[in-house]
Amino acid sequence: NRPLSAETLPDTNYTDAATGKVLGTIPMAGKPEFAQTDGKGLLFVNIETDTGQIQVVDTKALKVIRTYPLMGCEGPSGLSYDRGNNRLFSVCGNKVMAVSDPRTGKLITTVPIGAGVDAVAGVELGATRKILARPSSSATSIQSAPSSGTRSGVMRPLPPAAARSWANSRTP
Repeated sequence: NRPLSAETLPDTNYTDAATGKVLGTIPMAGKPEFAQTDGKGLLFVNIETDTGQIQVVDTKALKVIRTYPLMGCEGPSGLSYDRGNNRLFSVCGNKVMAVSDPRTGKLITTVPIGAGVDAVAGVELGATRKILARPSSSATSIQSAPSSGTRSGVMRPLPPAAARSWANSRTP
């Protein structure tokens, strides 16, 4: 795995972060907003379009190998990746978080979140994973817990008071 940086343009230049050399240019489906890597050569990119998309980039071949829609997600911005459960969490401009499986391109669920969310982060806490979607003035926390023998888990928003308490204890 080589460190890459990418410009946020429809035709994206991928640059070796160590040398500054442009390795290639990849045409994207729209404006790349945020990306996450699986650590094994795939890069998952939120494409900020009216009907959100994820594009999967092979970082060795420097090409898009798959594009899938995020139905119900308008203008995805922040993106978090749960490697253990292979789930992407895209926060969307229409007050939802889209949870998808990047292997299959399947949308697992959407969860309501607050307005103005532009970032999302995941925190491992024992047997559950909490996802924090935080706009400038409030936070929505989603708790993901394994569900009876499956890896997909159950997504549910935490009550507002619990979400504020949890978020404030973990962010500066």
